[in-house]
Amino acid sequence: MFSQFRASLIAVFIIGFALLSASAQAQDRFHLYLDVDNNPNTGCSEAFPNAPGTASGGEIRLTAVVDGQPPQVIDVIMESCSGGGTFGSGGVSIGGGYPVALNVGVDGADAIELSIAAGTVGIPSIRALGLQLAARSERGNEDVLLTRDGSPDGGPIVFGIPFSVPVAGLGGLVLLGGVVVLLGLRARRQLHRRALLSVGMLLWVGVAVAGGAFMADGDISEWGGTPSIATDPAGDVSGSDDAADLRALFVALDGNELFFRIDVTDLENLPPVANPQAVSTLEDQALVITLSGSDPNGDPLSFAITTGPTQGTLGPVTQLTPTSAQVTYTPNADYFGADSLAFIVNDGQVNSPPATVSITVDPVNDAPSFIAASPAAVNEDAG
Repeated sequence: MFSQFRASLIAVFIIGFALLSASAQAQDRFHLYLDVDNNPNTGCSEAFPNAPGTASGGEIRLTAVVDGQPPQVIDVIMESCSGGGTFGSGGVSIGGGYPVALNVGVDGADAIELSIAAGTVGIPSIRALGLQLAARSERGNEDVLLTRDGSPDGGPIVFGIPFSVPVAGLGGLVLLGGVVVLLGLRARRQLHRRALLSVGMLLWVGVAVAGGAFMADGDISEWGGTPSIATDPAGDVSGSDDAADLRALFVALDGNELFFRIDVTDLENLPPVANPQAVSTLEDQALVITLSGSDPNGDPLSFAITTGPTQGTLGPVTQLTPTSAQVTYTPNADYFGADSLAFIVNDGQVNSPPATVSITVDPVNDAPSFIAASPAAVNEDAG
């Protein structure tokens, strides 16, 4: 009995591990490569054969892991380039736990935010930071952004580190205002008004800048005045997968934190579509019907009958391809006229609205038949 229990326990463990592995793989990942020395010949390289393309020169890799509906940034992982030229498996979680900003990026794209401490990449010691970006969806489709415009000769993506400029605090601004006021008292009244106006404008600008602090939180309103550092054409992703279709990269240095924003065409799961159709067959003749559907995200579909025919029977549904299946319809004996069935498709997350297959059973000219009567028996010489 113990051996049976142990076997059952092992089976449960294996199934659970498989489910966890499948769940872990069913995520969209966005890799940002930080070339700290801005030298593509040093650091680590990673190939994306489906894109195709290779990110090279990165000393640090940041990975934003996106999952769920609505999509969330569930983790941000930092990995350093190891001596073997690959990124180590022991990454450190440095963020996550906030939503993706939906439909507010470039051309209505979704926006992913992430950040890293500026000191981790050598700021303020370095003056330039090389960047490359890659995406791999849960379906295995890929896209890369390796140059400023996504083309092979578009030039490297480089973020220039600004020199630190001393900024006057509130005390300094008050002192400056006092000096201007004193100078104004010795000048004409018009100059006095201009000096006070200048102080007021300076104070107002300081408050506006302070109110625009960046945060990785799924709200990209603070990015309003920040231009993109690189862009990528729409639709150049493998597999026509919007969840991996990179559109733009933004970078901002705010205090001691370096912020990034990655715009992706669409991370939301869109419902699949079942395709309606009209078919016909002859009276008393079975018909093989091919059901089909489509999914905007490129997910494989499963098929299910929701309403069967009233004037015939159906065989089992047999999957043909990721977007099609077959079922055999057999009309009732000697029936001709209209019939129908309805079916749905599922992309692994949601069902489609039902679609109707309209069936016409055409009559056939049945061969004539007769029933022979029993021979009549009469007596000999009977009239």
